[in-house]
Amino acid sequence: MISRFIYTILLALISPVLLWGLYRSRTNKPKFGSRWKEHFGFTPKLEHDKSGVIWVHAVSVGEVLASKKLIEKLANEYPEYQMLVTTTTSTGAEQVAKFEADVIHRYMPIDFCWCVRRFLKTIEPDFLLVIETEIWPNTFTLSLSSVFLQCLLTVDFLKNQRTTTRKYYHLFHQL
Repeated sequence: MISRFIYTILLALISPVLLWGLYRSRTNKPKFGSRWKEHFGFTPKLEHDKSGVIWVHAVSVGEVLASKKLIEKLANEYPEYQMLVTTTTSTGAEQVAKFEADVIHRYMPIDFCWCVRRFLKTIEPDFLLVIETEIWPNTFTLSLSSVFLQCLLTVDFLKNQRTTTRKYYHLFHQL
């Protein structure tokens, strides 16, 4: 609990710099436009007639491309579920738009409890698959308390993934 509190304080302190980097204009980088609000949990409701939502989070281009076949297979194997893919970056969103399967994209909220809570309340996911090497303590904690199935699929982009995971274990050990 205290670890998550310290993490949240640190996130609050560095988030202006992180957001500046995320929203800064660059050549060949798509703009967020009015969708920037989604990073703060103000996400549009999913309009669908399906029985549930499978939420896959892939932070950026690399994770989106690495998980493309899995996402498209899930969409085809479980047509009764709406496939939702979240990314943090606009370049990741651009890749999701190229998927052939019936997939909806939203931006992942920043890992503040109030942002994640608003997002979860709007989306109401049944399953969460996380495709990345980063950790999001508040998102994981709130997702677990929302009583839906969560699976962390780590795409091993880092050579020392086990070492990295061990370093941050104290943020999750109470889960």
